[in-house]
Parts: sequence; C-alpha cells; structure tokens
Amino acid sequence: MNLTQKYATDGHSPWLFELYAELLREPIEAQWGWDDEFQKECFKKNLPASKFHLYFINSSIAAASYVNNELDHLYIKMLLVPKLYQRQGVGRKVIVQLQEQAIQQHKSIKLSVIKANPVLSFYTELGFEVINVSNDSFHLEYFNKGPI
Repeated sequence: MNLTQKYATDGHSPWLFELYAELLREPIEAQWGWDDEFQKECFKKNLPASKFHLYFINSSIAAASYVNNELDHLYIKMLLVPKLYQRQGVGRKVIVQLQEQAIQQHKSIKLSVIKANPVLSFYTELGFEVINVSNDSFHLEYFNKGPI
C-alpha cells in the first residue's frame, strides 16, 4: 500500500471534525458526555486543520494525523482513520512511518488514549508501553529501540 501525504488546510477543518465526531463520539460520550458545540469549539482551538497530515491512497484520504515534534519525543495528538480504511493496515502504516521518523531523530513517541476508547491494543501491538494511567486515560510511549 502506497500512502502519500500532505498537510491539511483550513478547508479540511469541517471534514476533520466530522471524522473526529464519527470515530470518537461514542468513547467521549461514555467517558465524559458529548456536547456538540463544546467539541467543535475545542477541536477548532486545540486541533487546527493546518497541523494535520493527510494520508492518501490514490485520491482518497485514508488517514489524518496531528503529531507534535517535541525536543525529545514525537507526541501523537490525534490519529484518525476513516472506517472505510480501518483494519486494512493504514493506521499501522502511519504509526510505522512515525516510528521510523522517531528512530532517525533518536526520539521516543508518546500519546494518550482515553479509557473508553478501544484502541489501546492497537498501540501496544505496535510496541507502545503503558507508562502511566490517570483517572481517564492511558499514557503510552514507544521507546526508540533501533531499526524496526
């Protein structure tokens, strides 16, 4: 599978929020409750479209990620894979690319997953370790262990 990528633009913002809502409404609602206006406001403020990378298969968007490149680690703020592309290796391929980037930069990768979101095993199967558990989230890290 060949994924090409480019930065999202502000024009992608409505699509990104709709994908976020489609994928995360249920776990967020289970964890804290869902308020559509609050979620839209927080998404716009904390997850600007211009910070997302879009991953394409042909001309279709197969994933979107927002990753901060910090001094000593990469931080995955968001990884969204449309249901059409889930369980086809798209998310795995994005994570492996980020792992390769982290290895080249001699960094680890960190992320958090809310407890109601069933994706914890996806990350642990890719080598992430739970390093802390808070009231509402699992905090994970992938430690740079050399070439994948």
